[in-house]
This record gives sequence, structure tokens and C-alpha cells, in this order.
Amino acid sequence: MSDKKNEQRAFTPTPDCVSLQNMEREEFLSQLGNFSPKEREIFHRLCARWQPEIPYERLLAGMELKNAANELESLMQKLKTQRIGMITHRIIDGVRKPHAIIIASRDSVHFYSRIIEEYYINLQETLASPLPFESEISEQYPHIPEDDIFSLDYLSLLSTVADPPKDIACIYRIPARDNDALLATPASVQWVIHASVGKLRAFFANPDYLEMASRIQNCSMLEIKQKLNTRQPDFWKSLTSSLLSQETAISSNRSLRLGKRFFHICEIISRYVSAQMEMAEQQKQEKEDRDLDMKSIMQAAKDDAERLIPEERMQKMIDGFSEKYGKKFAEFKAEFRTRYMQSKAAVAPLTSIDSHWIHLDNLFPVFAGHMDSIQSNLLRHYIKVMERHLKTGNRINNEVFYSKENFEQDILRTIREMDGFLAESLERPNVISEALVHHLKRQGKVRSPEELRAHLMVFFHARTLLFLPLAEIFNLNLGEIFDRAFTHLPLWRQILIRVLGRYNTLQEKYIGRSFNSYKRLMKDEMKDRQDMMPERKADQQSGRSRADSQSRKRGDGRSPQRYTLNRPSRRSQSTHSSKPRSYNPNEREEAWRKFGETLNG
Repeated sequence: MSDKKNEQRAFTPTPDCVSLQNMEREEFLSQLGNFSPKEREIFHRLCARWQPEIPYERLLAGMELKNAANELESLMQKLKTQRIGMITHRIIDGVRKPHAIIIASRDSVHFYSRIIEEYYINLQETLASPLPFESEISEQYPHIPEDDIFSLDYLSLLSTVADPPKDIACIYRIPARDNDALLATPASVQWVIHASVGKLRAFFANPDYLEMASRIQNCSMLEIKQKLNTRQPDFWKSLTSSLLSQETAISSNRSLRLGKRFFHICEIISRYVSAQMEMAEQQKQEKEDRDLDMKSIMQAAKDDAERLIPEERMQKMIDGFSEKYGKKFAEFKAEFRTRYMQSKAAVAPLTSIDSHWIHLDNLFPVFAGHMDSIQSNLLRHYIKVMERHLKTGNRINNEVFYSKENFEQDILRTIREMDGFLAESLERPNVISEALVHHLKRQGKVRSPEELRAHLMVFFHARTLLFLPLAEIFNLNLGEIFDRAFTHLPLWRQILIRVLGRYNTLQEKYIGRSFNSYKRLMKDEMKDRQDMMPERKADQQSGRSRADSQSRKRGDGRSPQRYTLNRPSRRSQSTHSSKPRSYNPNEREEAWRKFGETLNG
């Protein structure tokens, strides 16, 4: 059905009689038949207030005619005979009651659609009412417009029932035996199978008929009766097929008074259920194909050489299936995103970080690889920053080392400049923690909750899945940074600072406050770890042994591989100096010369 035709059918055209003048309308009625003065008055009122559906109760409430309901009923029956109008009904509390008045162009699809829908309304009130077979409707209404009838096979019927078009006037022709057909509309198509099954259930309410079915099915009457109240496709297919196969014998049994449509109904149900089974098999196969295609996308993402896949390239991976799925590609794409790129949990199978997508299997190894690659750069960076402070006396008043908070913020800022992926990962601890757990489980490295907690505490606080201080994670020991920066100063300046007693003062100025904050924080952290871990595990996590005892899976950001984290030992964060650098004789002589010049100056 084309979109243009759908638009035309969705629009209910105004009948010609509505636009006529009163005298012309009187002549129109006279051509149709005999109408009483009251009926004519009501017809004029209907035309004056025309709309696609004129509310029945509201119309009656506005009329002051005596016996208005009877007069309206009489008028509409005559108009129905002339195929231009009727009263429609709906079911209220199981009772069929008038709902609306329909005035339509003669022999229009809008009129015949309402005629067919009334059949299904009647069936909702009583299953003794007939189904709208085309052969019977055509006897009374022979002018149904063929252009507005669309044949549906049973697979198409299932699709239409699942998603009927909205506000479109058309008629569906559903094939039945003896070259007949069952008619339906978009508004009533879902009642085709309900009414058919309902009529068959009502038929088997008779014990004689139930006994006949149990004999054909070779099971007890009780079992048949119970299964009649189910929606099991296998049962309904078996029952209707066996009845149809025994049609000759059943029809010849004079004790069974079958209606003339009994076997029509059996065949409708049988073909409908067969279509259901066929569609279920198709859907199963389609689902398997979709699953395989989606898994192939995931495998490609997992095996991608770069591991971190830009949004545009990820989109191309998915769009590679657009030709295969055609009109269903949008559905395929939406399902893939829902299943693999979105998650109620913290981390989805494909996770987006820094405008790149990464497979969950790769996430922690890549994260760890980026940490390894940046750690030494961070240490060199902050040694240089400290060296500038010592050389210039921090004339630019950079407070990066003056507090733990300043240092932590600057570490994250520096990481963001060096590695956007790592920076965003560090801002999403829930994602990285789940990625670590996933990674450990895949590697079979966790045998108990205590072991899992031990691995997590390499990166996270014991009581919360928040990252440890970045200085702790990246081994940025302030004492080490100060000492190594100090040794980069000219030897004469080092000697001068020590002789003048400024060494400890500078230590306190640049790292004292920050060091104390870190010391308090890590002291509380170690207490939490001892409270939560068995003593043996807690000991392994304490002090410098915590870093040395942990091994974890880490990759280079390109391909997962076994690794052992050999971080520099975490020296207790104190202000004790490191081992002095060794100088050759020429360097020592030059240093003493500059030192002497400074004293004499």
C-alpha cells in the first residue's frame, strides 16, 4: 500500500449530502426512499453537525423530538440499507451499546469498514454471531470498492496484527476455504484469531463434541478441555489439523450438528498457527543471524590493532551491515547499541572513553598500559618543576606542591595534556574497577573475595571504589621528587644551601604540608585495610611491600600480554634525602670554585 494512498484513506472525505442546501437535501432523501418529517429533521441536523463520528449520546441529548431514539434508529436503518450511514456500537460491561453515527459517501470504504467492524463488535458480545465472510457480506453489500481491498496471506496477517496501521480506512481479505475470504479492517484485524478460537472453544463446550475431539486426539476429555484454555500453538495446530483430516467422517456423523462454517474456522486457525510457527522459526533464524553479526562487530572491536576505536571508525564497523539489513538496519543498529554500547551497569561491553570506543576485554590492559607509559614522564615532569622552583625561588608563585589538593589537581591536569584517555579513565573509577574485576575473572586470577579486594586495593581505597591519590598510584613521592630535583642543582648551590642550613627549610616550604596530608590519608587507609583484610593479606598490602607484592595483567595498549608490575618501591614518604650523586674531580673542583666566589661576593 503506497504512502500516498494511505494518506488519502486516512482522510475521511465529507459526504456530498452534507454540502447540499436544505431543498437539495430534501430531494436527495426523496430519491433514497420514504422518510418521515422527523427523520428528515434528524438528517438535516446530522448534516449540519457532521464529523467522521457523531457521538450518539450527545446527539440525542441535543434533540427535543419525542421518541428521538426510535426515530434516529429508523432513519439510520434506512440509510444503512442505502449504504450511506449507520449506527456504530461498542461493548460496555459486556453489553453492546450505541456509540456513534456515521454518515459517509455511498459505497465508500469508510462505510464498508464500519460494517465489517460491527461484525467483530457483535462477536465480542456473543460468539453465536457470524464471522464476516466475504461471500455473505457481498450478498447484502455487493459494491465493496475493490481498490480498497488488500489480500493478506497469513504471515502478512501476523505482521499486521502486531502493528496495524493507524487511522487508515481499508479492508483486508484473508483467504479461507472454498474460495471464500474473511474480511477485516485495521481496527478489527486483531479480532480475527480471537473470534475464531472463541467460536471453536464455544463449540467444544458441548460434551458430545468434546468427546469427539478427545477420540481424534487420542487423549482424555479433561486434557482436551484444559488445553482449550491455553494458547499453545502445538495443541491448536494438532487439534485443527486432525479435525480437518477427519472432515468426511465427522460430517457424516448425524449426531454432530456442525455449523456450515465449522471447518472454515478450523482451517483459519490451522493456517494462522502454521504461520505463527513459520514466523517463529524465521525470527529465530534472524535472531541467530543478528547475534552472529553483532558478535562479529564485537570481535572486530576486540581484535582492532589500535584497541581505542574513534567514533567514526566504530560507526563504519556497524554500517557495514546496512546493505544486508536494508530497511531493518535501523532496528539492527539500535539493538546493537542497546546490547553492547549501553548498560545499566557501570561498564558496557563496548565503552566510550575520550571519544573512543574500547572492548571491555581490552579496557583494563589498555588502561594499565597507558599508566605504565606515562608514569616515568610524570616523574620527570615534576622533578623539572621542582628544579625550577629551587633555582628561581618559585618567583612565579606556583603552588602546585604546597598542598595535597593542589598536587592532585595538577597531576590530573598534566595527565589530561599527555593522555586524554587515561585522564578520563581516572575520572571514572566505577568503570575501571569493573573492568579490572572483569579482567581478573577472565584470567582466572581470583579465587576468593579477599584476593579480589587485594587486587582492587592496588588502585582503589579499601572502603570505597574511588581511586587512591594519584601521587600514590603513579609513585610520585614528594620526598624523592625534591631530592632528585635538588641533585640536579649545580654542586656549588647544593653545598651553599646545606651550609646555610636552608635544605630542611626548602623541604618544608615545598613539600612539608603536602607530605603531612598524604601521610595522614595513607595512615587512615592502612587502618581500613587492616580492618577489612585478614592479617596476612593486610600485611601484604602495607607499606612498600604492597606495591612489590602485586602482580597484574597489563598490556602495551595494543595487544594483551602477561606482565608484572615492577613499580619503583614506594619509599615511606619522608623528607630523608636519597643517596647523594657521585661527582668526578673536575665537577667537584668547579663546584668549590663557584662556592668560593659566592662566599667572597
